[in-house]
Amino acid sequence: MSFFRQVLVALVLSLVGGALAAVGASLKLVIGLASMTYAFDLLWQSSQPVGRVVVAAALIAATAMGFFWLDTWTFVLTQLFVVWLARCLYLHSRPLTCLADLGLIGGAYAAAVWVSKTGSVFLTLWSFFLVQALFVWLPGGQTNDAVDTTMRSRKPRERLMWRCRAC
Repeated sequence: MSFFRQVLVALVLSLVGGALAAVGASLKLVIGLASMTYAFDLLWQSSQPVGRVVVAAALIAATAMGFFWLDTWTFVLTQLFVVWLARCLYLHSRPLTCLADLGLIGGAYAAAVWVSKTGSVFLTLWSFFLVQALFVWLPGGQTNDAVDTTMRSRKPRERLMWRCRAC
C-alpha cells in the first residue's frame, strides 16, 4: 500500500463523485457511493483474510439504512465511522494508531467542510480523500511487508503476545 496509490484512489473517487453530482445525483448518494467504494478498496488491500464478507455486508447494511433514515450530516458522520472502522479492523494493529487515524479522519472532515464552501463536490471529495491518503504513514499500521511476513511466520500465541507488547 502506497501513498501514491491512495492519491490515485482519491482522484478517481473525486472525479466520479463530481461527475455524479454534475448530472444531478443527490449528495447522500454521492457520499454513500464514494465511502463504500473507498471502504471496499481498503478491505481489498488488507492482508487479513478473515471476516471480509461479514464486514462488507455490515457496511452495505449500515449505508443503506443510513441513506433512507438519516439526515445528510448524520449520514456523513456515519460514513466517516464506517471508513475508520474498516481501517482499524483491517489495516491497523495498535490502538494508538486507531486513535491517530480517528484524528486524521477528523482533519479530513474539517478540510472537506472548509472546501465545501466553494460549492464543488469534486474539490470537497478531493480534499477529503487526499488527507485520508496520509493514513499509510501512521505508525503501527500493516503497511510494512517485513512485519507482516514476521507475524505470519509466528504461531498464533506468539503473535498475540507480540501484539500485546507492541501496545
